[in-house]
Amino acid sequence: MTRRDTHTPNDGHLERELEAALGGASSGAADDLAPRDAGEAMGSAFGSFRQTRRRRLTAVSAVVLLVGLGGLFYARTQPTSPTAVDKTDPVAYANYLYKRIVPKEGDSNYWDRELLKRDAEARAEYVAALDHPNTIVRRTALFGLDASGVPIPDQSLRTLLIEHREDLSTPLLVASGGSMRRAVTEAIERSRLATLQRVLGTMWTQASRGELEIAPDVITPFLSHETAGVRMTALNTLSFLPSYRPDAEIERLMRADPDRTVRLAATDVMSKRGGARGIARIYALLRNLKYPEDERVLLYNVRETAGFDAFALERLDAPDVSLQVKLQYALHLARAGDGAPADKLMRRAFAGSDANEVLSALTVCTTLKRDDLRPIVVAAWERLAPEERSHVSRSLAIWDLNSGERHRMLSGVKLARVLGRMQMSFALKRHVDAGDPSVRAAVRTLLAEWKKP
Repeated sequence: MTRRDTHTPNDGHLERELEAALGGASSGAADDLAPRDAGEAMGSAFGSFRQTRRRRLTAVSAVVLLVGLGGLFYARTQPTSPTAVDKTDPVAYANYLYKRIVPKEGDSNYWDRELLKRDAEARAEYVAALDHPNTIVRRTALFGLDASGVPIPDQSLRTLLIEHREDLSTPLLVASGGSMRRAVTEAIERSRLATLQRVLGTMWTQASRGELEIAPDVITPFLSHETAGVRMTALNTLSFLPSYRPDAEIERLMRADPDRTVRLAATDVMSKRGGARGIARIYALLRNLKYPEDERVLLYNVRETAGFDAFALERLDAPDVSLQVKLQYALHLARAGDGAPADKLMRRAFAGSDANEVLSALTVCTTLKRDDLRPIVVAAWERLAPEERSHVSRSLAIWDLNSGERHRMLSGVKLARVLGRMQMSFALKRHVDAGDPSVRAAVRTLLAEWKKP
């Protein structure tokens, strides 16, 4: 990461204030100032910095207020009632429905999520629009109801899912620029897929809230859909249906589906809805994976079961299990009271030069709060090639911030550059306030680092 990567307009101001307050802290002995002086200096610097920031924010707020008032005046001149919109014009009507929920395009802070909950007439309009003859209107109404958290009648969802019928008017507009037959076919298929994904996504949302009562056989046909996203969303919905029981199709998907997200979703269904038999199927899968990279995630589906400790010990002895996966099993055992496997595997990873193994071991190390391993962690970082250090550097930096010695890694890992100047500076300020005398040296080191080209 270069110096430019972490620089922001406010950093220069903060640097100048820190340097002035510390009286040229980038040079001279580290003991020139008492700990209390460093705290006062940092406090003064940050006070001046905040005053400058408040002045800038005040100016920006005034501009935003003027723009907002102008926008409000403009909005009041636009038609807002249903009678002002031609419902026979699907594009205009869909846009109207969308704007009622999201008045400001693309900004979720301006979503009116309560409109359809408090306004029965508006809610009825959106429900009625689910049966509009135009595809875009139906999808927009579905979006509005789903985004507002309004339960949608099961029969409406069932009809939309089974039919997801498409009109020709909008696809023809989309297709007008190319070969008509192919373009019309592709446009209709895209529209049909978009509708299907929207309906299944809404079903998933309602099922997760316990608001969907629908027969699983309405959804299971989509487990064989050619689009991975459709298969995954269908599986996620089934995982929340209490009446569903996994069958051979779910086992096939979790073993052999070409898409990883689908395999993981199928395993989640098996663990939630398969009972003891489903758990046994997952254990069998873990012992004979077609895609070994799945094990790091799949093991979490069974780690709370009664036989997991014995299974973890079994996998630690398996020659075909990667070190990264073994570290996950060892972490579970350490939390259960047996820390020896984790200690052995971490030291093995830190003695090597594989960046992924070092990062996995570092995650276990910080989770278990093994500060005693810091020297060999740093040595492992130094052995890595420069292009492999970035993720490990950030994990080291976060570990350093969460420990009691924030200054220790400043020169070795260049902590300020890894995390960004503002983030690191505010972290130092918190420890100045807590009376940490070592922060004085850290501030000097930071300023010296920042001055380098």
